[in-house]
Amino acid sequence: MHGSPLFRTIVIVLALLAAGVPLWHMTHEAAAASALPDVAGPDANSTVHLAVTFAQRPVRFEIDYLGKAVWQSEVVSALTAQKDISINYPKEGADFEYKVTWPPGTPLTAARLSVSANAGEPVEKTLWGTGQVDDVLTFP
Repeated sequence: MHGSPLFRTIVIVLALLAAGVPLWHMTHEAAAASALPDVAGPDANSTVHLAVTFAQRPVRFEIDYLGKAVWQSEVVSALTAQKDISINYPKEGADFEYKVTWPPGTPLTAARLSVSANAGEPVEKTLWGTGQVDDVLTFP
């Protein structure tokens, strides 16, 4: 081993300082980037397209969002229907309560709910039942 121990120590300290500066910048930029993103206020409503499809014509159906009816029909004349509503649709998704009542004696049948928010791709969920179904469907 050749050279002065003091010289070796100075070279090692300078090398650590040179590596430490970029490391400090990288760790502090990541902390600044992890700040909370802007969240839309409670008044920011989204246009949500709802579409229902039935295998057998029901007597009535209802779709609730946050405990309030957003679409209900006491007289169903077709096997399909659609409607646009304006609600506060969170990024995480939404829960819709889907209630369908069929005439007595109707065999096992299906009811489909399709939801698309802000002109996105529709997501479909199907409920099966006889007489009446009442279930909560979660849509992303």
